[in-house]
Amino acid sequence: MKIIRKHLKDYKKALEIIKKYDTIVVFRHELPDFDASGTQIGLATWLKETFPNKRILRLGEDFIEFTPKLFSSNDKLDNEELNDFLAIIVDTSTSARIDNKIYQNAKEIIKFDHHPGNDNYGKINIVDTSLSSCSELVLNFILSTKYPVSKEACKYFYMGIVGDSQRFLISSTSSSTLDAASFCIKQGIDISKEIYQPMYEKTLEELNTQKYILDIYKVTPKGVAYYILKNDELEKLNIRPEQTKKYLSTFANIKEVEIWCAISEDPLTHEYWVSIRSKNIPISEVAKKYRGGGHLLASGANLKTSEEINDLLNDLDNLI
Repeated sequence: MKIIRKHLKDYKKALEIIKKYDTIVVFRHELPDFDASGTQIGLATWLKETFPNKRILRLGEDFIEFTPKLFSSNDKLDNEELNDFLAIIVDTSTSARIDNKIYQNAKEIIKFDHHPGNDNYGKINIVDTSLSSCSELVLNFILSTKYPVSKEACKYFYMGIVGDSQRFLISSTSSSTLDAASFCIKQGIDISKEIYQPMYEKTLEELNTQKYILDIYKVTPKGVAYYILKNDELEKLNIRPEQTKKYLSTFANIKEVEIWCAISEDPLTHEYWVSIRSKNIPISEVAKKYRGGGHLLASGANLKTSEEINDLLNDLDNLI
């Protein structure tokens, strides 16, 4: 795997800062995806193995989809006040989305990310929007240090790479992505048993939810497919709002569909969370209009009222 030369200077600075601190806390964004959690746990694993005398923590609320099915629980501080620590924040473009605000007490911050439209909240901000995942970026940094990386850490990085590249199907997948995946496989991970089965295995209950979504979805005249799940439906299906986006891939390869959305009501605020995907048409600007953002072809948004749903759908129709 080739080291990205344009980041070498920042990689060196980041390693120097890591060596300075006895306590390092790794953060990621709220409501994590495979890449956020995979990068966080992969990096924390490498730090623990490389610097066994340091205290390494990872913070953020456990995500129901991942814990304990894929990942162990994050650390809990139990009202402990952390002092004189380094925060490393991964896969999080803006400070508002960092899960656990204790990062604000850090002496220094290192940021690794691959999203566009970044907020440079770190002392060192290592951002590469050309990469398909943050796991790929952090693995590249680790290899630049010349310290070894274990099979266990590579398992988590591979999950991040596969998750954000959608199993190497999206356009940001590059030879660098495949090189990173190849490196992880060479460390001895079983991609079928250790990666794909736990990542993509479904229950009969989830199959029934997918069946329900296929019964209620709609498509706009221009080709925006969407499904809306309100509180009563979420309760009936026994799922949380953040779990609704996992069914988006159902619409990814439909000829007549250009853009597709999952829209779910938050039971506490009664606002609506939206996950948006697109084949080829950039959607991030529309997502920003509705208090969101993300990648060109994969973004999220927040709607304050149900009336905004039609506004969003009209704007996506107009893109097409």
